[in-house]
Amino acid sequence: MIRLKVRCRVYPWGTVETDSLEHNDFQALKTLLMRHFMQDLIDVTYTKHYANYRTNRLTDTIEAAHFNLQDGREPLSQLDAERKTHQIKLDKLVEEMNQVYVEKVREREKRLKDSEHEMAERVQQMQQQLESEAENIATARQAFNDQRVTWEMENRDYADPNFPISTVTTTCTWSAGLLVSSWRKLRSCSRSRKMHWTRQHSQRASSAPGRESAPTSPGATSFTTTDGGYHVALHCAALLGAPLAQMEG
Repeated sequence: MIRLKVRCRVYPWGTVETDSLEHNDFQALKTLLMRHFMQDLIDVTYTKHYANYRTNRLTDTIEAAHFNLQDGREPLSQLDAERKTHQIKLDKLVEEMNQVYVEKVREREKRLKDSEHEMAERVQQMQQQLESEAENIATARQAFNDQRVTWEMENRDYADPNFPISTVTTTCTWSAGLLVSSWRKLRSCSRSRKMHWTRQHSQRASSAPGRESAPTSPGATSFTTTDGGYHVALHCAALLGAPLAQMEG
């Protein structure tokens, strides 16, 4: 004998099997709703039953809060009008901000153009200044070259080794006087060094060992210091015929 387990309900008047269509029609109703009309049930619930519930709920809320209507319009119409008004204000604000932005961009571009123009003028001024300085330098160089050429032309005879010495006596006289004055100042400043002066003939000075020979003339005079620093050869006797006493001071 086979025993099967079934779902059933026990009542005082008998036992009912819940899964049997002969005893219970719940299984048929479940199959009908869940398999064939589920989407229709969802649509009806959302579009009809839930919409009715929302309308009744909002109406009760408005009546309880004593909501003031404008011009007798419904709340939804009033909200729509307020939304449109807010959108108009928002569009106007956006337009004003765009105008401000465009104005700022124009001001910035104008400022940049002015700055570029100013920099271009400054560069042009500096370039003109450099050109002017270059012209001045070129003019000064040309003047210097002209003066050098003139001086060389005027003094080219003195550079000739065959030029006679007797023709420059006047120039040597002035140079000898300046040399005498400088020598006196040097001797007065060097008293603490106890310099001793000796007079020698030019031939002895030129023939001294370890020293270079200098061109001599009759009566040439040389002065030597005991600290061995230098020789001053003055060829004034032959050129000027001046007495040596003036040199010794």
